[in-house]
Amino acid sequence: VAHNVEQSISNLCSLACRSMQQTDKQIIEIMASKAH
Repeated sequence: VAHNVEQSISNLCSLACRSMQQTDKQIIEIMASKAH
């Protein structure tokens, strides 16, 4: 939460973006392990 709505939304989007990148990495690792 920030001092204004725009910054709060920006912070939330940044957090979501980073978490999705981690999710993508985990999905790729799972798929790669099933291929072996």
